[in-house]
Amino acid sequence: MNHSLALNQTYEKSEKVTDANTAKAYGSGSIKVYATPAMIGLMEGASLALADMGLPEGYSTVGTKVDIAHISATPLGMTVTAKATLTEISGKKLVFSVEASDERGKIGYGTHARAIVETEKFLTATAEKYFHILLQTGIYRSVFYVCASSANSTFTSNSRFQGKLTCKPSRFFSAQ
Repeated sequence: MNHSLALNQTYEKSEKVTDANTAKAYGSGSIKVYATPAMIGLMEGASLALADMGLPEGYSTVGTKVDIAHISATPLGMTVTAKATLTEISGKKLVFSVEASDERGKIGYGTHARAIVETEKFLTATAEKYFHILLQTGIYRSVFYVCASSANSTFTSNSRFQGKLTCKPSRFFSAQ
């Protein structure tokens, strides 16, 4: 797999602090200030966007590690900007230095790692895991097919579970 990612590339992503992304709304605190999970999500989003720009079609990344410090609160109405800088490329592993700031200065920093995956293979493995759980719990007792496409995640069955789209079956399992 060839990509055009390079060390020290950067990407920024911003969002305004609203009631929806406060610690109180997330359930991570009781005060209406920017939530730590929202900040981490913004940092991950900046990292994802940076990675996606350099990957070929059919590939994506998944988050594998976050090590973040949230050092300052941001009140409602202010804008938070996350900046991701690609600092390491090791095979399929990407490491980003991330920081977040508001209009008054830095509010968080740390590192975030992502793994490059082939989208179709990843979705197929995830779908197989999901259907394995259904079989173990007895929720689904039939033969079914699992298939995934980079454009359309699909689950096709011959029973009550229906996916949104269809594609050719890639594997099949029995509940016996």
